[in-house]
Amino acid sequence: MTPTGLGRAIAEAIGDRVGGTELRAAIGNLESGRRVLDWIHLGKCDILLEDLISIIRSTAGHAPPRTGHLGDWTDISLSRSGLLDYNATICAEFGVGSPLLFDTTGTETGTLEQGDTIYLPGSTVQDGTASPLPLLVRDAAGLRTAPRTRSWFSPFVLTDADGPVELLSDLHRRRNATLDMPLDYVSRRLSAEGDRLRDLMMTALEAARRDPRRRETLTSSLFAGLVRTDAAPCEGAVRCTDSGYSVGGIEVSLDKLVDLALLPFHTLNDPRARAGHLSGEGFREQVVPMLSNMFLTILMVQARVHATRGTRPTGFDEHLHWGAIGMAGFPPRKKGYFEGSEYPRRSRPFFDHAHATGRASRVLFLVAPAVLFALLPRVSNPVDVELIDDLCRTVRIAADADSNAFRQVEIIERTVKEWHETHGARLSAFYRGQFNGRRSLTGRSEAPADSGVVVGDEFLRLTCRQASLIVGVLNQVNHA
Repeated sequence: MTPTGLGRAIAEAIGDRVGGTELRAAIGNLESGRRVLDWIHLGKCDILLEDLISIIRSTAGHAPPRTGHLGDWTDISLSRSGLLDYNATICAEFGVGSPLLFDTTGTETGTLEQGDTIYLPGSTVQDGTASPLPLLVRDAAGLRTAPRTRSWFSPFVLTDADGPVELLSDLHRRRNATLDMPLDYVSRRLSAEGDRLRDLMMTALEAARRDPRRRETLTSSLFAGLVRTDAAPCEGAVRCTDSGYSVGGIEVSLDKLVDLALLPFHTLNDPRARAGHLSGEGFREQVVPMLSNMFLTILMVQARVHATRGTRPTGFDEHLHWGAIGMAGFPPRKKGYFEGSEYPRRSRPFFDHAHATGRASRVLFLVAPAVLFALLPRVSNPVDVELIDDLCRTVRIAADADSNAFRQVEIIERTVKEWHETHGARLSAFYRGQFNGRRSLTGRSEAPADSGVVVGDEFLRLTCRQASLIVGVLNQVNHA
C-alpha cells in the first residue's frame, strides 16, 4: 500500500458506517483540488480498532506521530505511568505510532499550577514519584538558580543534576536514550530540514501578510507569546506592521523575526549554539517569539514527519496523528483543541499559500485519539481483564442492535453507565485512576507488578467511535 492509500483504505474499512461518507468526501475534495487541506476525526468514525491497526501496519512509508512532551519517559516506557501508558501501547505494543516529543515547553512550578504539569520536564520521575531537578538559567550576569515559583522556557533552562552544567533538554534526551522505546524530538526533527524549515516559516508568515483583513489575527495565531533568552516569559506579542513586524514593541524584519523564532531550535540542536549558551560566550539578552502549537503542527505536516525520509507523496499527502486528550479529546464528550479551536479552518490559509507557491502538497489530516488505548487492562489485574472484556462486548452488542447513529450514542452511554453501576467498583484503583481527570506522571495508584496490557478480542472489535464514547463515560463516572 502506498502512503497515499491510507485514507482510502480506512474509508473502505468503514464502508457505509458512521464517518465513511465524510472521509470519502474529504478525499474527493483533495483529489479534485477543491481543498488543499481536509481532515477527519477518527474518534467519530466507525472504523474497527482491529482494522485501523492493521491498515497502519501495512501502509508503507508511514509512521504516524504520537506527540508527547519533553520529560522523563522511564515510567511510560515500562507502562507504569497510568494514563500516559497509551504512549507505549501505541508505539511499542502495537507499533502504529512514532513518539515525537514537543520540547519547547515550560517547566512545572513547585505548586504544579503552571507549566507542563503532565510530563514534568523540570523533574525526573520514577515509580510515580517526581524528584525536582536543580534548574539554572543564564542572564547577562551569568548563571543563577531558577526558582520554581514560575515556569521557565525549557530550551533555555540548564541543570547540573549530573555534575557538569548541561541543557535540561540534553539531560532528558540522554536519559531517555537508554529506554527501550526510541524517542525523537520536534525541534530536532524540524531542524533536520535545514533551510527548508526557514523557508516554510517564512511562507506561513507571508500567507498571513497577504490577507489585509486578517493579517493581525493570522500572524498572532502562529505564536504563543514571548520569552527572554534567560527563559523567563515576558509581556507583549508578535504583530504585523506596515514595514515589517513588531516583537514586544521592537521593530524587526521578516528575516530577523524568523532568526529569533529559531533561536530555541538552534540552542537545542546546533552544537555551536548549545556551547555558547552553556559557556555564556556571546550570550545576548533577547526577546524570542515562541511558536504556537498550531504553527508547530503546520510545520510538522509540511515537513512530513509522518513519512519515511526521502519518500514523496503522489496526489495528496496523508498525515495520521495520534493526539492526546488535549489535541484529540474523546468525542463527543470532550473536543480536543484540534476540533474545538477550529485548527483546520484557522490553518487553511497557510496550507493554501504553501501549496500555491509549490512548497507543500495537499494534505489529508487524520486525527486519532490516543486515549482509546487506555481502555486496555493490565496483565497483573485479571479481574480488570475479565471486566473490560465484558464491557466491550456489552457495548458492541447494544450498539449493533440499532443502526441509527444518533440513537447509538445514547444507547452506548446508557449501557456504559449501567454497566459501571453494577461492575465499576470491582475495577482496580489503578485502572479507574486513568479516568479520574488527573493527567500527570505522578499521583497514580500503585502500578501492577506486570503492567503490560492485555489486548482482548472484544476491544479490537470495537470501533473508534464506540471506544471514544466508553472513555467519555468512564471519565464522567470516575472524575475526582
